[in-house]
Amino acid sequence: RTAGGEESDFTGEEKRDFVIDDTNPTGGTTNPSLAVHRYGQLATLAATGGDTTPGSVASVKFRILRMKDGPVKEWDLDSSTFTAAASADDLVATNQGGGVYTYTHAQLSSEAPWEDGLLYKVRLTVTDRAGNSVALEEPGGAGFRFDVSLPTAAVTVPKVGIVVNSLPVISGTAADRDPDGTASSDYEASLVTVVDVFIQSMQSGAYFDGTGFVSGSPVPLSATVTGAGLTKSWTYTAANLNSSLSDGRYVVYARARDAGGNEQQSYSAAGSSFTFLVDKTPPSYTPAAINAANVTGSASDALVSGTSAGLLTDGVDVQLWYLSGGASFYWNNGATDWQTDVTTITADGTSWSLLAKQPSSAKWAQPGDRTFYLRARAHDKTVLGDGNVSPSTGNLSLWTPETAGSTLSFIVDGTPPVSSLTWPLNGLFINGISSITGTAADIGAISPIADVEVKITTNNATGPWWDGNTYVFTETWRPATVTAPNWEYPGATGDKLTVAQGAAQNAFTDHKLYTIFIRARDQATNQEAARSFSVTFDTSAPNLAFGFPYAAPDPQSYSNDTLSDRKFERSSGTVTETGPNASGIVEAWVAVASGSAKDMWWSSTTLSFSQNQATVFWSSNVYLSGAACPGEGTVDSGEWCYAPGSWATEPGAFKEG
Repeated sequence: RTAGGEESDFTGEEKRDFVIDDTNPTGGTTNPSLAVHRYGQLATLAATGGDTTPGSVASVKFRILRMKDGPVKEWDLDSSTFTAAASADDLVATNQGGGVYTYTHAQLSSEAPWEDGLLYKVRLTVTDRAGNSVALEEPGGAGFRFDVSLPTAAVTVPKVGIVVNSLPVISGTAADRDPDGTASSDYEASLVTVVDVFIQSMQSGAYFDGTGFVSGSPVPLSATVTGAGLTKSWTYTAANLNSSLSDGRYVVYARARDAGGNEQQSYSAAGSSFTFLVDKTPPSYTPAAINAANVTGSASDALVSGTSAGLLTDGVDVQLWYLSGGASFYWNNGATDWQTDVTTITADGTSWSLLAKQPSSAKWAQPGDRTFYLRARAHDKTVLGDGNVSPSTGNLSLWTPETAGSTLSFIVDGTPPVSSLTWPLNGLFINGISSITGTAADIGAISPIADVEVKITTNNATGPWWDGNTYVFTETWRPATVTAPNWEYPGATGDKLTVAQGAAQNAFTDHKLYTIFIRARDQATNQEAARSFSVTFDTSAPNLAFGFPYAAPDPQSYSNDTLSDRKFERSSGTVTETGPNASGIVEAWVAVASGSAKDMWWSSTTLSFSQNQATVFWSSNVYLSGAACPGEGTVDSGEWCYAPGSWATEPGAFKEG
């Protein structure tokens, strides 16, 4: 029967298959799938879709939602903008098979829907043939952020423009750009998550790989990123980073990457990329020089692998001290002057000087003559990587022992030495001088003797003076040979005193009075006042004559008989010394021989002729001025007499004939 109530003929059985499906299909977005996306990642939207058999998916559609709008707006292809929700906003996906569905469009390829810093979601609607559908907004939560701003990293340690002596840590900051530059919460950066550091040696060209400078290509070194917000901090360290850095130039640069995978592409000088210098070599030091006016020295910071920090201003440390009673007393250039507290004073420059800081003459003399010690070391201008001064204030040369040159000992001595003459003696009459000798010593044995000088003259007011070869009329001091504590002139100086030694004339001649001056100087340049000694040179023999026994033609016969008036009881005569500066008579000796052979000599010891020898035997000094002489009275000056008592007695010492 028809709907109108009419009947019709039966035409046979009809069959229809259908499915009762009250189960929703399934689906999920596979792109976008990240919390942050960047350029090039959203040219194609992708999802999965499926339904329980025998059901099947009829359609998969996308909608792009912009989360900043209230109510949320959707991307409209026709107007190429976000509008209020409408069915025309459906982006119908293409079935790629295997439950994969994609959608692409020129507007997606050109990134038209996306704006830097905003949050988006994709609404996925999967519908099966029974009309069941499921709608998902993914990613879940707040959605995903589109971020195309490039982050930047900056290196703050080491600082730009410094020379470092230690760099165990490299650190800096990393920032991601605020897309709209305002405090709006709609536009946000994805923030930096990764910082890579690169270090290259300019000497070898190699890159640090975490163990050493061994890589021929850049090696990203992962830094630790800390902090929150647009700007974060980062640090990089490795166990042997500092030990791998030797003197030289290095390039360091840092590269930042944000959560969207945007990676820094450009590097700014003095920011994210620059050259820094490493100097771990202490400056060198030249030993100080000490003189009466100043204490000076030199220091330098030589180039090593092309780098040098240079010397620190006031970067030379100087310590000056002396020892007394087991304690060290240091000069502090202050009110207390010498003190037991260890004190360091500073000097400046490659050629440095204490000058105004050193002791005055009175302060040098205050401890008395003694040995002082001075040592110095130098700092260069290197700093730590952060620019702060290192504990040692730069690379620092060592205090070294005296043998290594940093420490010096020297003597401050204000007392002149003392010299003496040991030959010839002062006031002596002499008949020969081949050398002049003496001693010289420093009081307290502080300073060694530097030299001894001798001056010889017959008149120190007018001259002449001996010049080592002849007499001249220019006042002349001649050097002696010093073998402490003795000295000798001429010694090994090459000077001469006699013609026999090679001089043009003799320094000392007969009957002249000479003055010998001597003076000594120690190595502290103290020189004693000249000391003078007088000697008389006399080479002329005195004149000696017999008075008794009488000379011919006086009879030569004598008798010691008691009745004789020609007794032989004495021998006498005269002795004289003539000429200027004569030395005077000191002795006159007599010898008396007996017998025809004249080889038996009178002995004043035995008072007899008992000395048997072929040569003359001088028995007695007979110069007895003022003594009584038998037959002549008192012996006057210029006379001599020998009168042993045994000569005047009978039979006496003399025999008949």
